[in-house]
Amino acid sequence: FHFTDDIQLASHIGKVSESLIEGSPKKHVLRSRLSHELTTLKTITEPMQSTTSLFPELYNSAKLAGDVENAITCRSHYCLARFWVGVSDLFLLIQELLQCIKEA
Repeated sequence: FHFTDDIQLASHIGKVSESLIEGSPKKHVLRSRLSHELTTLKTITEPMQSTTSLFPELYNSAKLAGDVENAITCRSHYCLARFWVGVSDLFLLIQELLQCIKEA
């Protein structure tokens, strides 16, 4: 995904990748390994609000795959994305971020 300057092409490649991952028996492992690329593409091509729903799914896939590092990364990025879009309950968000730090 880093090899092209064409954002639209990268977006299409990302969507095809997501479709292929969904049909794979190793879905959780692939989603865990490609979580950074998938979320980066969505962040570049779609509004930030649409990306926040992706992080919990990627977090769960990483946990199921046993990939603790990517699970924590997804969880922390979820908190940061929610802060970026202006979540209404900042106290709850801070508590979630502190829980994520304790888990790490």
